Amino acid sequence: MKTRLLIFSFMVGLVGIGLISLMLERKPVPKPFFGTHIVAHHGSVKDFPENTIQTLERAVKFGASVVEVDVQMTKDGVLVALRDQVLEKTTEGKGYVSNSSFVDLKSLDAAFHIPQYKGKGMKIATLEQVAQWIHLPEQSGVLLLMDIQLNATLRTVHKLKKLFRQYAFLHEKAIVISYEPHILYALRTSDPQISTGLIVRNNLFSQACDLDVLPSLLCRYISNQVRSWMDLLIEEIYLWVIPYFTGSNALIIHSDALPTLHQLKSWSSSGWWINVFDVPTSKRSQKLLSLGINVSPSTLPIVTGGQH
Repeated sequence: MKTRLLIFSFMVGLVGIGLISLMLERKPVPKPFFGTHIVAHHGSVKDFPENTIQTLERAVKFGASVVEVDVQMTKDGVLVALRDQVLEKTTEGKGYVSNSSFVDLKSLDAAFHIPQYKGKGMKIATLEQVAQWIHLPEQSGVLLLMDIQLNATLRTVHKLKKLFRQYAFLHEKAIVISYEPHILYALRTSDPQISTGLIVRNNLFSQACDLDVLPSLLCRYISNQVRSWMDLLIEEIYLWVIPYFTGSNALIIHSDALPTLHQLKSWSSSGWWINVFDVPTSKRSQKLLSLGINVSPSTLPIVTGGQH
């Protein structure tokens, strides 16, 4: 019995050492990210189409110093600023972004479902166009979060690496964020100078089931109680384990998944770049900003002293 216990302990130790050896070294976020920022979550401007250059410009006028865009890749390998996987959600197009070429997308109206801006020339932006925009002299103080969507592959990683190589200033002005740790791990492995951040929200397991990210058999035959336990477990793993293995230096946390304010301040003082996103009220945004926490309000602008 003692021999078996010793062998088991030895094997656990070897596995632990192996996992530790896979951990990527963390590096501080680029200096321009130091301080407290208002972050425009895919633009965050009420009634404006998400992720367009015009919306990012409006967000900066409303006080944002960091803009966040959602990133997907087209069939022909172009990284575009779009959140929804299907074109019908925001444009007059049809089908999946991943099944469409950029030639198909560039003529679409990004404000097709917003009457006051429909036909006003708001187009789907490429990630390269967003990078060029933040490098303009008038945007010298604007920083960028690239939110890599759930359909990302290693081809996406290759395209991102190429973009950072082409526009070297992005190493100092951008952080790549994602729900998918393997994408962040692969990106940091390919270019250790790229800053990355893990996105955390509640009910991650349940949402992965609802979005068909996980196998349907796995989701279909487990009870709601087990789902709840898995949601809690995965949230804790995302907060306390995965960032260290991916070498991430930022945590992007949904307002519904917040740990204590004390913990947020502790992480921030330990060198983590913390951004709380989808904050529903101006009052709550102001509270977090007063504590030195970066905030992505549900909509911009933040109304001083207001509830909205």
